[in-house]
Amino acid sequence: MWIPFTFNALLLYNVTVSSYRFDGLRKWLLSSLPDDRRVVLVVIGFCFGALLEGVAESGTPVTICSALLISVGWKPLDAVVITLIFDTAPVAFGALGRR
Repeated sequence: MWIPFTFNALLLYNVTVSSYRFDGLRKWLLSSLPDDRRVVLVVIGFCFGALLEGVAESGTPVTICSALLISVGWKPLDAVVITLIFDTAPVAFGALGRR
């Protein structure tokens, strides 16, 4: 069963990909963030992932943040593992905030 928040987040992601706005976001991230992979990881994997966890639950942040990390040059397995690790704290607090 699809949770409405997850469906909306994935719909938003698909719209940004099909309208080429995701590529614009990727270019902005590459030009605005420093060349340090750790900073990129904290901004995308933790900060943006925590925001998405508060808005849409059930693994949506891991999916979208992993796609962002892969698009800026991370290996796919590394991106998924690291976003799964970074999403452990926001899951607990995101669920607490929705109650």
